[in-house]
Amino acid sequence: MTEKNHTKKLDALKRVDIFMSSTTDLEELLKQIMEASQDVTNAEASSLALYDEIAGDLYFEIALGEKGSEIKASRISLGDGIMGTAASSGKSIIVANAYEDTHFAKWADQKTGFKTRSILAVPMIRRGRLIGVIETLNRRDQKSFDEEDKSILELLAHQAGIAIENARLYTDNLRKERLASLGQGVSGAAHCIKNVINILSMGQAAVELGLEQNNIDLVEKSWGHLKLGVDRVTDLVMDMLAFSKDRTPELQPIGLNSLTSEIIMMVTNGLDEKGITLIAELHKGIIKINADSSGLNRCIMNLVSNASDAIGNNGGTITVQTRIIEHINMAEITIKDTGPGIPPESLSKIFEIFYSTKGAAGTGIGLALTKKIIEEQTGTISVDSEPGKGTAFTIQLPLLD
Repeated sequence: MTEKNHTKKLDALKRVDIFMSSTTDLEELLKQIMEASQDVTNAEASSLALYDEIAGDLYFEIALGEKGSEIKASRISLGDGIMGTAASSGKSIIVANAYEDTHFAKWADQKTGFKTRSILAVPMIRRGRLIGVIETLNRRDQKSFDEEDKSILELLAHQAGIAIENARLYTDNLRKERLASLGQGVSGAAHCIKNVINILSMGQAAVELGLEQNNIDLVEKSWGHLKLGVDRVTDLVMDMLAFSKDRTPELQPIGLNSLTSEIIMMVTNGLDEKGITLIAELHKGIIKINADSSGLNRCIMNLVSNASDAIGNNGGTITVQTRIIEHINMAEITIKDTGPGIPPESLSKIFEIFYSTKGAAGTGIGLALTKKIIEEQTGTISVDSEPGKGTAFTIQLPLLD
């Protein structure tokens, strides 16, 4: 091997190795490997076929060269042609003169009009299992492929095999995670719906009793339970839809203090009835952010509502603060309460979907949805809590330049 060829082949291996460590796009990675294969073997065309374990044949995943697109729809039986023979034998094959080799299948040339002279086919095998075959055609210098070409192509085939195996493992693990998440979601939703059904059932039983006794007062009082149940299941379904749906927030310039002041005005009366004092500590200057007004409104309302639920009817304080963090160019809003705090074992789970510290009173979606909405707006949300000393949720969002 000449020094020039040696350097060229090392460069190809390094290029593929770097690309393998920097991308999860299998199709692009395999294309890079095939381009390197064609380059280092000085070939006119190259292709990569994967083994279909169910059908028991090969299908083309990558086909480079002038007629590559015309061959991609074809499938190859094991033992058919040079590529199929390499797959069935598990051994690399060098063919100096294609039309003189008994294994050569002429159908591909007849289909594409390409004239095959020489072939190098290398099987990809991982852990004793056939993954596919890499093949290069026609050295540009009119010579036959040699042992050096075979050696370098076997290394590239090894890298391709690793990439394909890793991609399949990743896909399989992702599928399992999604199934597990789905199971968790169904379980969580069923638990929430069960709680709502209990509310509706109590209201239904009371209304039926009131109708039997012609007791209109009982019917009117019980209607509140039914309305509460309907509202709860409506909120649950809408929150689940909002959480599961990918959306692009409608960002626009807004004043954080103005938005916060509007929310404070809306919730003050309800908090007063529970004996809760709301303290507003808003930044004295203007805080301009680029945000989704309705989404951010929902998040702040949810956090204030959670703080109110945590305090209960025993009286306490909710403090809403806004400020600017200049050194990181962020706006910050904090909602603090004087409630009982969150147990340490729950603190790391509170943003998980369907996890709730409220028992039957909570759906476990509110904080997960709040986190999703904030992150969609390139913001962050964090929590600081200590049992007996209350809880503080802090949202940070980029300032408007």
